[in-house]
Parts: sequence; structure tokens; C-alpha cells
Amino acid sequence: MSEIEILKTSNVKITMNKTNNLLTLKVKDDEYNENGFNECLEYIKSSWEYIKKENLKYSFLIDMGTSVKEHELPLHAYVKIVNMISNLNETLVEHCHCIVILTEGSVKWQKMYEFITKLWTPEKQRPLKFTESVDDATTFMLNNKLL
Repeated sequence: MSEIEILKTSNVKITMNKTNNLLTLKVKDDEYNENGFNECLEYIKSSWEYIKKENLKYSFLIDMGTSVKEHELPLHAYVKIVNMISNLNETLVEHCHCIVILTEGSVKWQKMYEFITKLWTPEKQRPLKFTESVDDATTFMLNNKLL
């Protein structure tokens, strides 16, 4: 079995694909649940701790949906994701090929991320891309690998 389901709730699904070295957080089309989302972020943190402990290298895909029909997270949830990425930075620098956030309105979120990182930029960080295109996400992951 190449894909392991780490967490599945009505709001999120976290999987780890050992064949593709891909950790995926899929936000489902249900109403945002603060407690459930916080729990999800803890599972992501634990997953990266496992990846670090095992000295593995993974890409990280955060799939929030790219159509108007799919659920978009509130602003503070995006801030929590950026904060989580910042807090995991030391682990990500060594064990994460890149991060892709697949979301509707990717341009505005990319600009917000760039603004936040102007205020605080770690010494080293892995490439991060916001996009609405699965093809762009795939290309970005293929072109940004740790050696």
C-alpha cells in the first residue's frame, strides 16, 4: 500500500503517499470547523515530525479546492497554515521538497504570503507556490526537489 490515510473527517483528509513522497492535506467541501481544523494542523505537524525522524523527504500539497463550488477557508485559517509552515520551517528546510497550496484566488493568497514573509523571512526556506492549476502544482513539485 503506497498511500496511508492519516486523518479523515468531514472537513479534511490527510494522506501520505510513500511512492510519490507526497504529504497531502485535502480540505473538503464542508463548513469550516475551527476545532477540527486545529486538530488537522496537529496531525500535519506530527506527520512532519515522523518524516524528520525517519530522515525522509516529501513534497507537501495543501488542496483547498479550486472551484467556486468548493469551500474556501476563512482568512484566519490561511494565517494558521502560514504560521504552521513558519513553525515547521527548520524541519521543512531539510525534509520538504516544496509546498504547493492549490486554491481558488491563488494570486491574492500568494501576495498575502509574500507580504507576511517580507515582515519575517527565515534564513532558509523551501519553495512555496499558490496555484489554481493541478498541472502547475505538478510541474512545481517536479522542479523543486531536495538532493
